[in-house]
Amino acid sequence: MGLTLQDGVAEVSVLKGNNQTLRCEVTPEEHIHLIVWKKIENDAEDIVTYNNVTTDADRYEVVPPDGMLLIHVRVEDEGLYQCEMGGVAARTRVNVLEAVSNLTISTNGADITGSGPFNITCHAQHARPPATLRWYWGTRDITMEASTYNSVYHADGYGDSESVLYVPDDWYGEEVVFRCVASVGDPAADETAFLFVPHLGAASHMFLTPAVLICTLMVNLLITCRLV
Repeated sequence: MGLTLQDGVAEVSVLKGNNQTLRCEVTPEEHIHLIVWKKIENDAEDIVTYNNVTTDADRYEVVPPDGMLLIHVRVEDEGLYQCEMGGVAARTRVNVLEAVSNLTISTNGADITGSGPFNITCHAQHARPPATLRWYWGTRDITMEASTYNSVYHADGYGDSESVLYVPDDWYGEEVVFRCVASVGDPAADETAFLFVPHLGAASHMFLTPAVLICTLMVNLLITCRLV
């Protein structure tokens, strides 16, 4: 009997460096206890596991009864995988994600301690795929208020993103915390940059110049802050 390929391709996204189990979601047409996993690249088919045998123990592991584990996923593990069992085959596409390597938030030198409007720019560098940027004012999602959003893809699947938030003068009068959240599709890889603007009225009453604190929370939980 020939091989029957099921319709559709399952999609799985995994962070670079994590492990990912793939399951063979098929109903066998034959009573043959043989499970094969292959990676499909162009017209080539490379066997990665065969029943209880793996072709590379550093990269692949057999997961009974029908699965295969990708170990410490690398970018080159991205692609199409096919499992075959009992005359039926199914395919799964693996997408490899990587968190933003550098996330910055900036007022581009604008004076934000006065009463006039200003722009805040959030820039996410070298993420896979290019990060989606969302804006928050306190707990309120204000992404729709962003005036511009640009995303650049590179041939290797990485890219940069930039978003500019326009802050009108009627948002003044209270302490403000702006957040820019960069996401690549897995919440575990989200990174956040903060812009703290103090209560302008209180600062004026104390005859102090309001300070702006910019902080970045990276995926490794490292927080860096600077006064501007």
